[in-house]
Amino acid sequence: MTRSLQSLRATPRLAGFFNHIPLVLFAALLLFLCLSAPYFLSWQNITIILRQSAPLAILCFGLVCVITGGGDDVVSGGIDLSLPAIAVLAVAIISDGLTNADISYSWLIVCVAGAALLAGAMNAALVVAIRLPPLLATLACSVAVIGLTNLLTQQR
Repeated sequence: MTRSLQSLRATPRLAGFFNHIPLVLFAALLLFLCLSAPYFLSWQNITIILRQSAPLAILCFGLVCVITGGGDDVVSGGIDLSLPAIAVLAVAIISDGLTNADISYSWLIVCVAGAALLAGAMNAALVVAIRLPPLLATLACSVAVIGLTNLLTQQR
């Protein structure tokens, strides 16, 4: 960090301002969207936003659990890079099961849970048994899961 930025952060007022920049930007974006789109704060739009955000919120909660359990050191533990790839595999299994194989919902949930648990077990085996750093293990698992997803979906 440069000395000028360090000196700016040393003053209490500017340090407080730097801490609140994300909130200020979010408020400015919200104000802009409210003024430019008249139905932005309508009940229907808020409901749609919440429905579309639920899967991402679930994934974020899972990653928070991983980071909390493993610490905030990225190299020695605390981040799972395979989480998005496993989510994409789950979506691919569900969509393929519903469109091509005509499988029941309950069986699809079992298949998705099994695939996710198997990917997690593979991550755990790479970290615990082979002693790979978690960053590399989850990156390798992510690449493998993306390959399986491409195989399942035939790259569609």
